[in-house]
Amino acid sequence: MPGKSVPYIFDTVPVKLDAGTKAIDSSILIVLDDKVLGTIREIKDLSNIISPDSIKSINILKDTAAFTRYGAKGKNGVIEIYTKAVKSQVKELYFEEIKEDDDKVFVKVEVEASFKGGERAWLKYLEKNLDQNVPVKNGCKPGEYTVVIQFIVEKDGSVSDVRALTNHGFGMEEEAMRMIKKGPDWVPAIQNGHNVKAYRKQPFTFVVADPKISISHYSDAPIYAYLINSNEGTTINLGDLKKVNQLKLQKKDPVQNCELVSFKITIDKPNPGGQIKKVKDFVIIGSSFSSELLKAIDDLDSETIIILEDIKVKVDNSIKKLPPRIYQVNSITTAPD
Repeated sequence: MPGKSVPYIFDTVPVKLDAGTKAIDSSILIVLDDKVLGTIREIKDLSNIISPDSIKSINILKDTAAFTRYGAKGKNGVIEIYTKAVKSQVKELYFEEIKEDDDKVFVKVEVEASFKGGERAWLKYLEKNLDQNVPVKNGCKPGEYTVVIQFIVEKDGSVSDVRALTNHGFGMEEEAMRMIKKGPDWVPAIQNGHNVKAYRKQPFTFVVADPKISISHYSDAPIYAYLINSNEGTTINLGDLKKVNQLKLQKKDPVQNCELVSFKITIDKPNPGGQIKKVKDFVIIGSSFSSELLKAIDDLDSETIIILEDIKVKVDNSIKKLPPRIYQVNSITTAPD
C-alpha cells in the first residue's frame, strides 16, 4: 500500500532535462544533497524537480550498490541529486513516507509469539488433536523423539512457512506440522511495542513405548518436574536458565511424599542448516546439577533446546517415571537492523 504523502519543500526552477525520460518507478528512492526525501509518487521526467543550472551531478544506483548504501529502502534503485549553491524559486513536491519493510521477519524479539490461551490451552489442543500413535503405526522403534517445527507467525497471528528442523521420520514431522497448519492463529510477537512478523520454533515429543513395559510406564500420580516454577511453559529465558542449579518436583494430594531419584538432561542446538545438533547428555543422580552441567549451561547462547527425560521419582516408596519436558531457550534481545 502507498504510504501517507507528506510535503517536502526545496528550492528549484522547473526545466526540461530530457524529453525522452520515462516515468520513474514509485518505489525508487530520491536523495537530494545526501538527504533522503522518500520514494517519489509519480513524475514523467526530472524536469519539475531541479534546474540543470542547479545540478552539480546525478547518480543512479541499482541492485547491490543501492542496497549497500541505503539498505532495504534502496532495494529498487536510488537517484542521487547533488546541487550547486543556487538560490531560486520555491516549489512543493510530495513524497511517500519511508516505512519499515513490512516483509522483515524477526528472529529475536522482545515478546515471543505464543499460543492463544497459554501453555494449558496448547497442551489441551495437542491432547485433542495430535495423533501420538503415528510413529507406532509406521513401525518406529521404542524411544522418545523430539521433533522441532519452525514457522513464521504473521502480524495478524496467522502462520506461514511451516517446516521441520528434525528428520526422525515415521510420519512424526508431518504430524507435528499438521498441528501447526490446522491450528488456530497465534498471538503475534512484539518488538518496540508493535506486532511484528517473527519466527517461532515449537518442539513436540513423541513417545513410542516398549511393548514389554506396562501401560503404566509413566506415573499418573500428580507429580511434576520443573526448572524454575511449576507453572512454566515450554519457553525459558537464557538468563533464567543460568540461575537454575537443580530440578524441582511439585506434588499434590494424594501423594504423601516423593523424592527425585535421577534424570537425564540433553542440550540440543539447531545448526545453520536446520538440523538439530546434540551438544551433550548428562545423567544426574539426585536433583542437583553437576558442575560440568552448570558450566555447559553457562557457556550456552540462545536458540537452544533443553530436554528433560527419563525422570525417575520415588513416590510413597514406589519408583515411578515422569513424562519428559522440553524447553526452548531464548534470550530477549533487540532484533538486528
